[in-house]
Amino acid sequence: MVRAALRDLQWRKLRFGIAVIGTALVFAISLLLVGVSASFGREAGRVLKATGADLWLVRDGVPGPFTTLAPMAEAWAEQITGPTVTRADPVLVVHHTAQRVGSSGRARAGEPFRDVTVFGVRRGGLGAPRVVKGEALRGGTDAVVDERLGYRLGQTFGVGGQIFTVTGLTRSSTLFAGLPNVFVDLASAQHLFAGVGDGDVVNAILVKGAVQPPVFVLGPAGAVGLRPLSPAEVRDDILRPLSNARSTIDLVRVLLWVIAACIVGSVVYITALERTRDFAVFKAAGVSSAGILAGIVVEALVLAVASGLLGAVAAVALTPLFPVPVTVPVSAFALLAVLAVAVGAVASLAGLRRVVRTDPAAAFAGP
Repeated sequence: MVRAALRDLQWRKLRFGIAVIGTALVFAISLLLVGVSASFGREAGRVLKATGADLWLVRDGVPGPFTTLAPMAEAWAEQITGPTVTRADPVLVVHHTAQRVGSSGRARAGEPFRDVTVFGVRRGGLGAPRVVKGEALRGGTDAVVDERLGYRLGQTFGVGGQIFTVTGLTRSSTLFAGLPNVFVDLASAQHLFAGVGDGDVVNAILVKGAVQPPVFVLGPAGAVGLRPLSPAEVRDDILRPLSNARSTIDLVRVLLWVIAACIVGSVVYITALERTRDFAVFKAAGVSSAGILAGIVVEALVLAVASGLLGAVAAVALTPLFPVPVTVPVSAFALLAVLAVAVGAVASLAGLRRVVRTDPAAAFAGP
């Protein structure tokens, strides 16, 4: 029966090819959605690792520095000391927009605003960016930006009315589904976001080493409690605003798997309808219903597995076209292999009723 199934696929190769292409596109989209969802966590992990910090200190009651701007004094970082603390540097992280400007300091007509995450850091301190082109952050109005922002070395851009010059480029430094990061000197960021009167405001302290909670610092009104966050907890803070998007992606991915099963199932069912006379001949020749069904299962599996392989290739080829950095994890390809087999097995049930109800006498009926 396996040989008969393969011969049937050869006979219906055009239909088989169309079904494989359609199902492969569905599988490819599901893989890309997995890659998009996984990229949210991957980019957050890369950025947090690049800071070189083992802990982030924020004010008590604050979930994290990326979703809440709770002001802290820059001088508090000097109070974070101890035998297990190697270094402590303040940082100011704020979401903002950037717009490229000319030498006059004005943007050209139609120049778009770009959403960015601005990091105000100390030169050479924790959080300072790793430059892949140009010069490291020096201070003043110098800025290091991620390559995805599209700004070249020497170009100027405005953030909140302040003009910066691109002196260095970094790579793979994005957050919140591909928004590029912009690194400026801490003093410039403080002047930009906190105002001249509150020039020492930050919203986190990066720590290299370890601290034992509870952590307190001395503020103008007395002791202030700080909350230590591990990189994993800060990562959760970054991903929390994206939770609904990730849930939606997961739901769409499940629906795509159902669609793939429906495509394969419909092809198998139509084939079973057209092969009713063949089934009757097989039964008249002594082939059991289970044997005939095995042939249908083989057809469904070949279709689904071929679609899975083509879908994997298509997903890899389409990855560079996405505006967000997409990296499909290896586990997704392994899951696709299992799903392809499952889809083929489930879809083969579409022909079960036709096989069981076929009367062997139909083999001797007239046309």
